[in-house]
Amino acid sequence: MVTGVCFILPATLIVLAFAWAYVRYGSTPQAEGLLYGITPVVVAIIAHALWGFLRTAVKGPFLGAVGVTALALYFSGAGEIPLLFGGVLAMLLIRTVQRRRSGKAAMFAPFGLPLSLLALPSAAGPLGLFLSFLKIGALR
Repeated sequence: MVTGVCFILPATLIVLAFAWAYVRYGSTPQAEGLLYGITPVVVAIIAHALWGFLRTAVKGPFLGAVGVTALALYFSGAGEIPLLFGGVLAMLLIRTVQRRRSGKAAMFAPFGLPLSLLALPSAAGPLGLFLSFLKIGALR
């Protein structure tokens, strides 16, 4: 408990102070100029973080294609959990086929959980609650 509080409390207080200052002084001309100047810095920090993430996560054109496909399906309305497991399942299937064609011994064992269960709404009892927390944990 103490560790969690010591980890979360400082960031919470800093964000709370910034939120209070923004509500109190955000509409003044001086604050508008300051916020206008900070915007490119925030965009640059986010772009830098995304670039580092992409370099770590995408290790080849195939993984890039899986990521772009998942992004397109997400924007077309697909859920996060089915996309996550679908991408992993596609990777396993393709890599297993590639290994079998190259003569290397390969074993494929799917998750055993039907992907349709992942699309259940969170109001579906304990399983829905579990899937909601799975989505939060897997995508954080």
